[in-house]
Amino acid sequence: MARNVATTMSDFTTGREGGDLTFRKIHDRLRKLWRLADEADPEIGIIRGKLRTLPKATLNTIETRAERLWPIIFSEPAPIVSRPGWLCDAPKEKLAEIVRRSIAGGGVVIPGRRRGPYKRSQPRYEPLIFGVARGARVPSEATPIEGARVVKPDVIANGRPRDDEAIVLIMWLAVNWLEAMEQTPAPGRSDKTPFGELVHQVFSWLKLPDSTGALRRYWDEYKSGQRGS
Repeated sequence: MARNVATTMSDFTTGREGGDLTFRKIHDRLRKLWRLADEADPEIGIIRGKLRTLPKATLNTIETRAERLWPIIFSEPAPIVSRPGWLCDAPKEKLAEIVRRSIAGGGVVIPGRRRGPYKRSQPRYEPLIFGVARGARVPSEATPIEGARVVKPDVIANGRPRDDEAIVLIMWLAVNWLEAMEQTPAPGRSDKTPFGELVHQVFSWLKLPDSTGALRRYWDEYKSGQRGS
């Protein structure tokens, strides 16, 4: 987690993620990449190209998971990682599988939309990416069907994107926490919770003001997303 948090801080400081690259946009890009890798005859060249265009922190997270999963999936040692971006050059016969498994931690079935009082469209499968499934209005509507961990999926609602830079920073710290601890951080705006202490410390290192207020806004938006639009 320390390495991922350091990368998050570096990307925040240098602006490498881009000013408008919100969690929702990154989630969309990973979801599209997952769908490419899940095709019956995946386009390996396109997958390599899309991997190379991912933000540094995002690719680092995917590669960390790929390095851990490689021996489990292929029953062989993971490639010797000598540089960032190594996943882009993975063997073509293994690339789609490792990318698909590294992006999503399982999946959920999302009920179809209502088409009148007695009709629904067909349910669909959605990958769990960073613990989030696209399309569920409330977590109880999404049923986990795959993966070793039981994950209560969060929701990406259709409301205002999280465009405040402090909120986006906390979001990435939450992703770092999820990757390391395999569970979402506990809500709380003070430094009395483990995740709250991490956020307050990072804000102190980066000389950012009002970590308590930023945490409050982050959790307000998180709860709003869980309720759906």
